[in-house]
Amino acid sequence: MLIGILYIVAAIALFNRPGAALGVLVIWLGILAIIKGVNNFIRYTKVKKVTGFNATILIIAGVLDILIGFVLLFNLNSGIVVIGVVFAFWVIVDSIAHILNAGFFKARNKGMYWLSLIFNVLCLVIGISLLFNPIVSALTVPLIIAFYFLLHGIEEVFSAFVK
Repeated sequence: MLIGILYIVAAIALFNRPGAALGVLVIWLGILAIIKGVNNFIRYTKVKKVTGFNATILIIAGVLDILIGFVLLFNLNSGIVVIGVVFAFWVIVDSIAHILNAGFFKARNKGMYWLSLIFNVLCLVIGISLLFNPIVSALTVPLIIAFYFLLHGIEEVFSAFVK
């Protein structure tokens, strides 16, 4: 739930000041990516324990999240330059991982299952669209990222209440 709240707070901040947000955004993304990576490891153990399903994609996504986080934190200038492409791949990988693991909710809460699928398909479309026009993406990255954070934040908060 904490990750969801952090995503929502980040989304609100980005919607309010998109022009001033890029440098801070890179630092936030680095921190959130590391937290998200650790959360994927935790989620992996929960999914495996509860369902017996070996959700290896969560481990892969977790490692990628942590690596991206460290790159963004320790190379701020490069992070600003390549934020659109890095974020696009992050959104794509993370959304695919969540889509592939949405079955975890299916037996427990069909509403959450559909909410997760819808939000993650929307996020996948956002990630793919970032790759099509890098110049426009670079100019709109704070707003696109805000929308992504809002969707995933809502999903994370709701998923915290699914037993």
